[in-house]
Parts: sequence; C-alpha cells; structure tokens
Amino acid sequence: MPSTITNSSLWKSSLGLSAKGETEKSLNRFRQSFLQFRERTSLLVGEIHRQLPDLTVHDISHLDSLWEMASLVAGPKYQLTPAEGFVFGGAVLLHDAGMALVAYPDGIKELQKSNTWNDAVAIELEKQLDRKPTNQEIQNPTDAITNCVTAGLLRNLHAQQSERLATISWKAKKEDTAQYLIEDNELRQSLGRII
Repeated sequence: MPSTITNSSLWKSSLGLSAKGETEKSLNRFRQSFLQFRERTSLLVGEIHRQLPDLTVHDISHLDSLWEMASLVAGPKYQLTPAEGFVFGGAVLLHDAGMALVAYPDGIKELQKSNTWNDAVAIELEKQLDRKPTNQEIQNPTDAITNCVTAGLLRNLHAQQSERLATISWKAKKEDTAQYLIEDNELRQSLGRII
C-alpha cells in the first residue's frame, strides 16, 4: 500500500486503525475488501491511456494521491469510520474509471449501443465531410471516426459509467463466473450504490 494513502489522516482514522476482537474482524473486512477493490480498479484505470492518450495521468497513482489531497482539505482532525473510509476510498477509485473502454463489460459494442453513438458519429462525419452524412456512412464509420467518437464518448459518459462500476460484473475469459470490482457481495450490495 503506497504511503500517499497510509500516511494520510483519512486513512489513519478509518481503514488504517487497529482494533481488537469483533471490531478487528469488521475493520479487516473493510480494509481487505478495499485493497482488493483497489487492485482490480488499478487494472481498469491502467487502460485509460489507450483510448485517451492525451489526458493527464489517470492511473492508480493519481487515485492514491487523492487520499492525501482530501486529508489536506479535511484537516487532521476530520475522522472517518471504517465504513466511511471504504466508501470514500471506493469513490476515489471509481471517479475516473469510466474513461476506460474496459469499464464497459461489452467494450466498444456497449458504447455503440448507447443512444449517443450514432449522433456522435454523425457530428464527426459532418465535420470531416462538410455535409450531412448518409445513414450508410453513419452505420459504417472509418476507424479514425470510430476512435474519435469512442474517445469523446468515454470522456462524456465516464461519470455515468463510474456510478455503475461498483455493482456491475464482467465475465472472465476462461471462467463462466461473474467478476466484480468489489468481491464481497454484502459490501457490494450495501455500499456499491453509495460509492
């Protein structure tokens, strides 16, 4: 775990606490779930640069540094419970994760099914062609148009997709089981929508 997280006052007051007995069990559950959630999300945000190479850094180091920034804003006396630390940490992890194409379980196909895909393709084609595109052109965009529209939609829709990420699943390629960013079903169901 990077020191930008563990040295932050928000971590220390929530998931970084030490406890005994039943409280220790609960705290460890939140902490371990967060660490696994962070690991899985790091794979997702590590892909953002593929479709959006001109963005500033949006990888896990960016997300980790937000613990430190939030601690500076909140001040050293601001305290979070372990559950609040888990929710805060989850929100930090997901806030930009929707910009990765892999954040969509069906990838580009899912974007192409969105209500805005054809409109975005038509707008890009009209810019390029300097005329209204035909339906045939809209339905069969060039790779350059597809890449441009994909990048634009990922940026424009990322907040909506990020809201869904704590509760949606992906199918593992070699397995037929659903994979979630938050593996703990109870935490996912009770806190996923809040995150």
